[in-house]
Parts: sequence; structure tokens; C-alpha cells
Amino acid sequence: MLQATLAAVLAGVIYSLSPASAWMAFAFALVVRWAAKGLPVSERRRIVALLLVSGALRAIAIAAIAWRNDPRQHSFSTVFGDALYAIRMSLWIRYTYLGVPVEARDYLEVFDINSYGRTSYHTLLAIFQVFLGDAPYGVHVLSAVLYLAGVVAMFRIVRPRFGPIAAFAGLSASLFLPSLFLWSILPLKESAYFFCTAIAISAVVSAARARTWTGAGAGLLLAAGTLVSLSSLREGGLVIAVGGLALGIAATLAARWRLVLIILLVATPFVAVGVLNRPAVHGRVLTAMRELVDRHLGHVRTPGTSYKLVSLDYYRGDFDVSALSFNEGVQFLAKSVVAFVLVPKPWDPGARSEVFIAPQQVAWYALVVLALVGAVAGLGRDRLLTCLLAANIIVGVIVIAPNSGNVGTLIRHRDMVVPFVVWLSGMGLMATLKRAGAGSGQTRNNR
Repeated sequence: MLQATLAAVLAGVIYSLSPASAWMAFAFALVVRWAAKGLPVSERRRIVALLLVSGALRAIAIAAIAWRNDPRQHSFSTVFGDALYAIRMSLWIRYTYLGVPVEARDYLEVFDINSYGRTSYHTLLAIFQVFLGDAPYGVHVLSAVLYLAGVVAMFRIVRPRFGPIAAFAGLSASLFLPSLFLWSILPLKESAYFFCTAIAISAVVSAARARTWTGAGAGLLLAAGTLVSLSSLREGGLVIAVGGLALGIAATLAARWRLVLIILLVATPFVAVGVLNRPAVHGRVLTAMRELVDRHLGHVRTPGTSYKLVSLDYYRGDFDVSALSFNEGVQFLAKSVVAFVLVPKPWDPGARSEVFIAPQQVAWYALVVLALVGAVAGLGRDRLLTCLLAANIIVGVIVIAPNSGNVGTLIRHRDMVVPFVVWLSGMGLMATLKRAGAGSGQTRNNR
């Protein structure tokens, strides 16, 4: 009775301080229970401990954001400009819905469909606060829970197909990789985007493995619903998600018939060259490449550290991008993919801040190498899941790589695909450990 009373008092105090955080703590408990469901006892303890530690660290980080605020100067604070904008937008939407007067410029910002960075995630945060009151820090917790739910969704779909070692490695990297940790605690669309994409991938895999038409239909409906959500969540997000799912399914079907796969691999370059040699197609592709270069130049001119992918002449303000040749455009695309992987280069830091992110960049290189190994090994474990993960990464690289030139922007956008790289990396780690174990066993036998 005493313990129950103390728990009730503590719960009441927490709820009075932050109703949003109290509800999100309950949601987090459900996420942890979902992650542990059906696992062996020893593994369940490890997974629960890992999630509880990650949840506690996120709660501490969010509390630190609140603690550093000076209420005499600001009613709330955050650590990123876009996060501050998201909170303000959500509050303006909430006040408008409740009939609370707002400044005219804020009202126009809410209803301007062409405003920069507009996303339905602002509306979600507003709805969240309509029910629970102003929660500038509660929305941080909401983002964290959405991200953790997406991670658990991936874990639940990866573990039975790639094994517990690969799943544990992917889970650990997803929870503690520094940049992913940062985005997960900020009220940005990254968490919601990852959550929706993870649910879509899980739904497609579950539908393909369903034993009944009802189960398959439910999975496909769930995937379609999350894709609809992505259409208003992030510009280009729907293209990456749909393209990733479509390419993954097509690659899975092609991989079932090796002859078809070989024919496609051999014929695709010749077909591409033939199509590009047509004047109309050649002109459209060249125009698209020039637009991408122009966008890259715009990113280079933004504040922060930038990187260059075309001739230095193009970075002069008076140089016309229409002078770009087709070969230069192809080189730009190839260099953008290389930069997607290598930038920022730890051996050539462009700013002091890049020195501090060098350890994560080295970890990123290791994840890429392991993911390549995991993609090959995963085809023997579960072809569909492997192809879906690889396809989402490939499509993400194609869309993101040529649309940047600022290091900070690249890291943020690259983290749209990193949560899928880590699961293939986990598979690669397991395959590497297995091969190393087999090699050492063979050596002992020879001795």
C-alpha cells in the first residue's frame, strides 16, 4: 500500500509538471514492452536495458535543454533553429484553432502554403498540444518516442530474419549514434519520417509473409496509409519511400530468377545509353543536371562549411550554369555520391566543428563497409528485407546526394538513410564474426 501510494503521488507530481511527458512515458513503456515481446529471457533483459538507458539519456538531454533556458528572456528554448521554428509554428496553429489572438504575420505564416519548411508535422505537434496544453518540451519527448517506436518496428522485423546479433547491433547503432540521437530529441520531422518509413517497410514485409489474404491486405493498407502521411511530411520524402519500396520489390522479384537478373544487369547500361542518345531525352536530362548544379551552388553559398563538386568557375557569382556540359553533369553526379559518403573528411576538416564529429564520421565509414557485406549476406537470409533496405538507401542517395553542398545540411539529410544502413551493417557484422569464427576454427583443426 505504501509503495502504491508513493507511486501514485510521484505520478501525480510528474503529470502536473508535464502532462505531455507523462503520456509519452506511458507510450514509451508500451514501446519497450513491444520490443521485448516473445524474446528469450536473457535477450529480453538486454533489449529492455538498452531501451531504458537510451530513453533515460534522451530524457536527461531534453531536461538539460529546458534547464538551460532563462525564463526572464525566453519562455522556452531549444538547440536548433529549425526546432525553434517548429515549436513556434505548432503554437501558432494551436492558438489559431483555439481562437487565441496571434500577430498578423504569425497568422499569415501559419496559412501560407508556400512558406519555407512547411510540413504536416507542425500540425501534428499542434494537435498534440491542443489536448495537453502548451508543451514546448513535451514535443521533444513526442519526437523521441516516435523515433524509438520506429527503431523497435525495424528491430521486430529484422530480428527473426537476420538473427539476434544483427538485430542487437542495428538497435544499438540506431539508439546511440550521436547525430541520430540529436535528431530524435528535437521536434523535427526526421523522427516522424523515419517512423512512417519503418512502419511502411515492416508492413510490406509482413504482408509478403502473411499466411492469409486478410493479413496481407492489412499490411498493404498500413503501408499505403504511412505513405500518404509521408506525402505531406517532407518534400521528397514520398519519392524516396515509394521509390525505395518499388525498387526493393522489383529487385526481390528479379533476384528470384538469376537469369533475369543477369540480363537486367547487362542490358541496363546499353538501354540507358541508347535512351540518353535521343535528343529530346538528352536535353531534358541536361536541363535537370543544370538545375541540380544550380541548387548545389545555392547550398554552397549558405552559412557554414561547404564542399565543391564542379569546376571552380561555377562558384563565381557571374558564371552562367547553362554553360554546364553533359559530361560535366555526369561528373557532378558521380562526385556528389562520393561526397555523400566521404564528407566531412576527418583528414581534411573544413572547420573546427568537423574535428568534433570526426569520430562519428569514422563510425559512418565502418557502417558503410559493413552494410556492403551485409547486403550480400542478407540475400541468403531474407531477400525481400535486404532488397527493401538496400533500395531505400540507394534511392535516398540518388535524391539527396546532388541536392546539397553544405556539410551541415548533408549530414542532416544523410541521416534519412543512416537508420536503414545500420541494419544491413548489423547483418554485415554478424557475417564477419561468423566468418572469423569459422576461420579460427579451421586454423585450430589444421594445427
